[in-house]
Amino acid sequence: MKKSYVYLLTTFMLWGSLYVVSQFVLGKIPTFTVAMFRYLIAFIALSLISLKSEKEKIEKSDYKYFFIMGFIGYFISVDCQLLGTKIAGGSMASLINSLNPVIISVMAMIILNEKLENFECILLGEEGRSARGFELSYSDENRYYGIRVFTPCSIGDWEVVFEFIEKLGKFLENNNLVNEHGEEYTLATIRNYPYIKDIEYGIKSIEENLKEKGSEISKLYGIYRPISFNNELLESIKNSENPVETFSNFITKTQYIDAYSARQRFYKNNNDEIFGMYTLTETVRTILPFKPSVEYENFGIVKNEDVKFWRLVFVIIDGNPDDENSYKMLGDIDYFKFIENLPKDKYSFIDGEYIEDGKLITVEYDEKLGYLKKAWNKEIHVWQEGATEDELKTEYFRLINLYKATVFPGPYKWTDKLGEVHYQHSRPDKDVGLLETTISYLERHPEDIMLWQFSDEDEYPLTLEEAHSLQDTGVIYTDALFEIERQLKAETPNIKLTLEEFKEKFDTIYSTYIEEKAKQHSEYINKVELLENTIEVQKVEIEKRDVRIVDLENQNKEMETLKKSLEEKDKKIEEILQKIGSLEKQDEIKATNENIQL
Repeated sequence: MKKSYVYLLTTFMLWGSLYVVSQFVLGKIPTFTVAMFRYLIAFIALSLISLKSEKEKIEKSDYKYFFIMGFIGYFISVDCQLLGTKIAGGSMASLINSLNPVIISVMAMIILNEKLENFECILLGEEGRSARGFELSYSDENRYYGIRVFTPCSIGDWEVVFEFIEKLGKFLENNNLVNEHGEEYTLATIRNYPYIKDIEYGIKSIEENLKEKGSEISKLYGIYRPISFNNELLESIKNSENPVETFSNFITKTQYIDAYSARQRFYKNNNDEIFGMYTLTETVRTILPFKPSVEYENFGIVKNEDVKFWRLVFVIIDGNPDDENSYKMLGDIDYFKFIENLPKDKYSFIDGEYIEDGKLITVEYDEKLGYLKKAWNKEIHVWQEGATEDELKTEYFRLINLYKATVFPGPYKWTDKLGEVHYQHSRPDKDVGLLETTISYLERHPEDIMLWQFSDEDEYPLTLEEAHSLQDTGVIYTDALFEIERQLKAETPNIKLTLEEFKEKFDTIYSTYIEEKAKQHSEYINKVELLENTIEVQKVEIEKRDVRIVDLENQNKEMETLKKSLEEKDKKIEEILQKIGSLEKQDEIKATNENIQL
């Protein structure tokens, strides 16, 4: 068992040294000559081994496959590896070679139709946005996709992850998302994940790593090149107005610098002194360190205190740039003397270093300037904004959306009838739905109350009226948040907008909203009271009118009775008159008869 570890450790050490040794040898011997001697030594060694080994018969039909495998897999690939090592340097060559698993995974899926579950994970990202990328895996046993985000990564990394999750979820028609702590999310709420806190935790971890280990450098690995942090750099990030934003911009920028990062090499002189060397090639835009020191990947080879001095080698291109034989060494110079004497119009450092009056002057970028794309004006020696209006607007909108996601979903303040203040979240998948359920129950049972849990330490018995008030306050809170978003996006882009400024503006608008809603509520109550009073007056008038109608009806009945009585009296009078008329006629007849008798 112990032997196996020894063999493996020996293999790792030898393989790790391959790139360093190759780079050293390739500086002395042509690439194809090195390849020839490599295969010659391998042929002799394997031939000696084969003499003592049992020989297995190889079918003639398999010879072509051995030839193809040897020609492409070893001759072509190793020659290209050596050529790349010579041009790019040992560190870059080893870094590119470490991408083998990714390339193998992709090729296996394309050519062999292998599924994702056959691999542990795949590293994914988006060019221009990702700083560290993310891992995608699949569990065939549990039948779920796993996404691992590195801590800390950039805000851009998280945005790419969220977009990927949303697209993957829609493709799979799956809305169930669970994080490592068992917290559930949906495609609609996944952007509420507290990724800002994750980045802050990662920055804190870098700080603790530097303190605990007492090292000068703490390293993260990006998609293209590693990122080294020292105490000075970390302090500048922490002391910026928005550390998370500053950190994200920094690690992303380091992955997309359009320049060649000079590689350091180490040699011994005749006095057995170790010296470091950088190469500056004609027409090649090169990044050089201000104060060279042993880089992290070379710590196992040499220590800073072992390096006696540093040199800079000049290389010119005499002929075709694609021909390695065209690159010729012009000479070398003391590294620091070169920096001191370099003309200021030929010298530019990423961190704003330039040469003036024969002395090296450092103008550090002030993070308070808050430029999206900082640009150094070498004519007037100042930092300026280098982003376009569209880039500024995009960044401004991104900040607003980021701050809005940080503020929402609460908590917002709600005051009960006793004047006590409570803090309520407005998460759509939990709090809002539960409140709606509570209101629905109280509407069916208005005489009941519900014990509402604001937090583990704060519970309150809600009535139906108070439940509606709590819900209304949440709606006002959400409306105010979207109103501040609308107002800010209508203003001139301000990429210096901080979370504190956003919250301050939001609090102002929220307070205004509360006052307006309170005023509207008061006006509504007054209108209701006025309407109720009007209704009461109308009700009294109606009652009076009803009384009058009743009186009129009684009077009509009395008139009808009187009329009938009069009619009856008229009939009696008529009868009397008729009787009287009959008597008068009788008297007339009697009188006439008496006259006749006379």
